[in-house]
Amino acid sequence: MQQIDISIFVASGSEISNELRKEIRDTLEVELINTNLSVLLCYPNRLTDAVIQQCITNLKDELKKLDAIIYEGGGKQKLPQINSAYSHISELDFIKKNCDSVVVFVFDELTLSQITLISYYFISKVIKTPDIIIIHNDYIKNLDKFFSSGIFQYCDDNNIKTFNINEIQNEKMEELIRRIRNKKLVSKNNGLLGG
Repeated sequence: MQQIDISIFVASGSEISNELRKEIRDTLEVELINTNLSVLLCYPNRLTDAVIQQCITNLKDELKKLDAIIYEGGGKQKLPQINSAYSHISELDFIKKNCDSVVVFVFDELTLSQITLISYYFISKVIKTPDIIIIHNDYIKNLDKFFSSGIFQYCDDNNIKTFNINEIQNEKMEELIRRIRNKKLVSKNNGLLGG
């Protein structure tokens, strides 16, 4: 995450007391609570892996604690305010107009195609505001050089956070939630500090 340059206000960031930092963070989080946080979850339609199912359930539970509005992509839910006749274009339009974050569990052909399409629109600047987060396993990441040097390399090069499912299950769920929350706080176009 990019740091904000505060040198125009103080000579050094260390001059801001921890108490003031906490007060600023708390104030921003109160503001976040009073705004909608919209998250699109994309995951396989057929979930046979208990670890993936549990991770999705845990993520939904954590998002509900933030009072996030959770949408489900990949045809699992009719997305509101969308007029396109094509479901994949409708989902992109929905992301563009409504989402603060998109979390894609990349574990099958559907979710691989979703992240490929989203990344194309992201790089072409048609979609630029939502934060995109990828959750994967070693099998998918190493399945084919097309993926490892393609979509996963693209993620590394474009500030798209990737998490291994094992990390999320063990210790990184808090980091994932913090990234979603922080995106809403600082996003340029839709965030509380943005324009």
